[in-house]
Amino acid sequence: MADRFARLQREYRDSLRRRYADKHDSEAMIHHAVEGAIKIFDALAIAEVLNAGRPARILEVGSYLGFSTRWILEVTASIGSSVTSVDPRVRHRIFDGVKQHLLAFCAPHAPRLTCVDAYFTDRNDGMFLDYYLNYEPRVPEADARAQLARIPLIDQPFDEFDFAFIDGDHGFRATVLNVHLAAAMLTVGGRIVVHDALTWPEVMPGLMALCGRPSGLALEGVAGGAFHAQFANAHDVHRLANGIGIVRVDCPELVRRFDPCSLLQ
Repeated sequence: MADRFARLQREYRDSLRRRYADKHDSEAMIHHAVEGAIKIFDALAIAEVLNAGRPARILEVGSYLGFSTRWILEVTASIGSSVTSVDPRVRHRIFDGVKQHLLAFCAPHAPRLTCVDAYFTDRNDGMFLDYYLNYEPRVPEADARAQLARIPLIDQPFDEFDFAFIDGDHGFRATVLNVHLAAAMLTVGGRIVVHDALTWPEVMPGLMALCGRPSGLALEGVAGGAFHAQFANAHDVHRLANGIGIVRVDCPELVRRFDPCSLLQ
């Protein structure tokens, strides 16, 4: 499995160079692309959850340039799982045309992939506006705001899934709302894997607040916790693992009755 990850990461870098080499210097391009993607220990933990649960229908929230999407598709190829990837598909960091790159990179599994171009639970205009205003090529603020305003918002369940991977906004509010809405679309026993549980300070508090109430959800654990504890002072430990929180849906009916906004007041 580690060899598969290494092979896919090489393919990812080559794909990025083919699409973006004329727009960005190689060092900046690879730095941004790899920094924003899942790391090897996170990928192995995701694969373990997927192989154990064998979900038929998968929801992804936040695809960036498509590495996590491709990894999920690769791991579930023998199962034939379908993947629905939700992302606003606007500029991410220095990259424009992220959907086109995702589709090209995931082309070997195209029949199993559905892209939904939308925000999930909340509008993230502020974060993405920064990318348009402070990265080249800069876009006039009025034009950037108009483009972002056209993106639809998903704030209600729209389908049923067996597994969800969440790698969007990592604030406390977003963590609570994203996990709750994803859980409202999952079957009993479904798992939600939340990325950056160890490297973003508000993710774990959000998960513990949500799972600590009678919400129908249980926090099974955090993959990568022991690794981070042992190598906390090591240089670039985040390059190997950002940590993933694993949430289990115990009672879908209770999930749907629970009001996540009660945790945000």
